[in-house]
Amino acid sequence: MDNNVPNDVYQLNENVKAIVCEYTTNDVNENDFEAHVKYIDIHYLIIGKERISCVPLEKVELKIPYSSDNDIAFYKYANDDICNCIVGCGYFLSAGCSYAIVVCRCS
Repeated sequence: MDNNVPNDVYQLNENVKAIVCEYTTNDVNENDFEAHVKYIDIHYLIIGKERISCVPLEKVELKIPYSSDNDIAFYKYANDDICNCIVGCGYFLSAGCSYAIVVCRCS
């Protein structure tokens, strides 16, 4: 990514951090769903687009238990009842604690 902000974790204040990262998205079946309890996860795309799939937590199976140190749990999903959002440059998406999300390549 050609910008003035290096990929890193930036602690903005006691309750807010920004993670600047560059990555290539995968197909949906290559990633696990994730959910957070303490913080919300806000995605802001600068370049490209991606699909973010959301599903209620009661419809996913726990894969890796919640870590309070990292505020994250991972899930696997085996149902077709899913909400897909295509997110492009300049759009925000936030996920709260009652949904699991997975970020993947747009097909």
